[in-house]
Order: sequence, then structure tokens, then C-alpha cells
Amino acid sequence: MSPFQSLNFITKVVQGFNIGTNEVKVALIEFSANAAVQFSFNSHTDQTSLQAAIKKAVKTNGGTATSKALDLARTSLFTPKGGMR
Repeated sequence: MSPFQSLNFITKVVQGFNIGTNEVKVALIEFSANAAVQFSFNSHTDQTSLQAAIKKAVKTNGGTATSKALDLARTSLFTPKGGMR
């Protein structure tokens, strides 16, 4: 699956969620050779801004640094600052 196809898939999946401060929160990590947080759980509180952010996300080809992405999620997203509840 290409990066473009992956982002299209993510866009379609999150369309079914009620996005909001007290509803579903979404974060995105891009990972190929490295991992980078595209946005945290606190970044988007409505469907419109979330969809726009997904479409603007960095799309890279390369390997899959899954372990780096999971570690980044643990240390940067699954924290109070990252928006974890």
C-alpha cells in the first residue's frame, strides 16, 4: 500500500467517529526509516480539522520503523501532554 493509499484509508476510517474533546481523539505517527508525530490527540477537536491534517500529513516511502513508532507513541502520545486520558 502506498503512503497516499494509507492516508486515504485513514481518512475513511475516521469519518465514522465523533471527533471531539470529550469524544474520540486521534493522533498520527508517520514511520518509515524513522518515526515522527504528525499530530497528537489534543491537536484536532472536530472532523473538519482532523481530515485536513490527515491530508497534509507527510507521506514517505521506505522501510517500516514499527518499533520506533511504537516507542514514540509510548513516550510522546500516551502521556497527559500528548492527550492521553
